[in-house]
Amino acid sequence: MEYAKFLSEARENAAVLPYEKMELYKRYTKQFIIETPRFDVHENMHDAENAANAAKYLWQMIGAAPDVILLNGRLIGNTSSIVNEVNPASEPSFSDRKLYKNDEDKFAAFANGFSKTVLRIRADSHRRVNMLIYGGEAALPAQVLVNAEDGSDLTLNEFYFSEGTGTAIIGVLNEINTESNSIVELNSIHCEKAGANAFTMIKGVSDRGSSISSNTIYAGGSFIRQRNMLDAQGLRSKVEANDVALGIKGQVFDIFTHLINSNEDTHAQSAMKAVLMGGSMAYMKSLAKIKHGAKRSRSAIIERGLLYDKASHIDLIPDMSIDESDVKAMHSSSSSPISQDDLFYLCTRGINENNARLSIALGFILETVARIKDNNVKAFAANLIRDRLTGADFSLPGDMNSKDVWIADINGKDYDAQGGSDDDGI
Repeated sequence: MEYAKFLSEARENAAVLPYEKMELYKRYTKQFIIETPRFDVHENMHDAENAANAAKYLWQMIGAAPDVILLNGRLIGNTSSIVNEVNPASEPSFSDRKLYKNDEDKFAAFANGFSKTVLRIRADSHRRVNMLIYGGEAALPAQVLVNAEDGSDLTLNEFYFSEGTGTAIIGVLNEINTESNSIVELNSIHCEKAGANAFTMIKGVSDRGSSISSNTIYAGGSFIRQRNMLDAQGLRSKVEANDVALGIKGQVFDIFTHLINSNEDTHAQSAMKAVLMGGSMAYMKSLAKIKHGAKRSRSAIIERGLLYDKASHIDLIPDMSIDESDVKAMHSSSSSPISQDDLFYLCTRGINENNARLSIALGFILETVARIKDNNVKAFAANLIRDRLTGADFSLPGDMNSKDVWIADINGKDYDAQGGSDDDGI
């Protein structure tokens, strides 16, 4: 399809498509208005200054300056040799190579139709890219297209910042294609201010012997909509999605992960966890599909919720479709308030109730954070989670060069955030 036709189709579908097409999940979908972006709006000095401050803060937190900076969906900085901005109109086959189609999702069509910036990342060896994504009042969606070549290893870290006004929508559409025996880790850390709305989409296809791992921490924003679709297409390939949501003051999270086992000896797993307080809400949905012929495959869905108060609410919706008999598959979900027995036990050890709640919540979340392989990002995420749970401003970690992840607890001791998980993975 010619790109001009693809673009026209995208903009039309962004206006007419429903927010959710799958009947099972329609009633759980939170809607917010997608406003047609104004391409004639330029960044003001306030947005530019905030983006510069976010870059400095990020350098302090992870020990490196961002390689790529997106301001309101526009590329304003790039020092990476494997990241290039592309012009879709100049590539005849661009539309045909797209993983996200215009009729698949309202927000995918929105990103396809109104992206000002399309980035392509070509990983040919062991590579790391740190990307700062800052959104102000004139934010536009952006696209990040990843191609991991045979035997390559890519770590892509996306950090989302915004002042937020309640009207701006920060949106990024990620597409990941892997060749044989390649590894891609995508780490997305959301630090938006309270008024921001954000949507992110990840669609990945793993080739023979390759793996895709997506780790997302939602610690900011007023409303966040996330869609993950990961397909283990190649023989002995693996896909994994780990999502952690922290709701503090009336935030809403709409998170949906779709896993597919398409070939033999493939592995797919989704782990979702949420800690909610202050009237926050989370809709966390997972669908795992094992196709016919995907023998000896494994698939697992794990959903957990921890509620600080009665005003907060969570819906956990696991679902599986299995068309093959010689497989291992499981799903589980549970949500509960903080255990009074656990609180009582910790309080008898000299910890006050607020600090006991913090200790329980940290233990609940950090086992999932430990799956992030990039140690600096793991440390950043662990400290961000601690700060959000205590209502504090972002603080600098004590040691960004530590091989393991450590955060200081309220008694001056340390928690180790690295190690095994007691989740029911298979």
